[in-house]
Amino acid sequence: MAWARKRTHCQLALTLLCGLLGACASTNRTVSDRVRVEVEVVHPERFTDFGPRHGGEEVRRLYADLLRSHMIGQASKRMRDGQALHISILDVDMAGRIEPWHREFYGRVMRNADPPRINLHFQLTTRDGSILGRGARSLQDTQFLLHASTVRIDPLAYEKALLDRWLERELGAS
Repeated sequence: MAWARKRTHCQLALTLLCGLLGACASTNRTVSDRVRVEVEVVHPERFTDFGPRHGGEEVRRLYADLLRSHMIGQASKRMRDGQALHISILDVDMAGRIEPWHREFYGRVMRNADPPRINLHFQLTTRDGSILGRGARSLQDTQFLLHASTVRIDPLAYEKALLDRWLERELGAS
């Protein structure tokens, strides 16, 4: 009973934090005259760390929206005029491991043995449909604890950092 209450409070806290930061986007794309970015989160209920054991539908939707809006914002900064990028996120294995008996951040304990991992497909095209790049990527950051900040408010901080480094390698610096 106490664990269920704590879990509900954690979900509520995440929802409120997201609302306060204005980070939850209800759309999965941005369209402008300059660039177009589409981010699709494919079956998040099957993800390693977004499944039913990890907070339920509300948290899954929140995490998917946080990743989607972050990717759209970061990719848009790095793209050239007339480019379009489609990203399909296929799996997310968040940094750390859930250990409910710990009272640390939502029960997630960070260890080197549990780095963030993200699997995705992408396609970068020009306005006329020419393909500039495409492929599947299995991203992983085994050094995530070395460049971690001491205060971690964002529950997806490590995963966003991993995606930022991938976007910089794929699209260049902003």
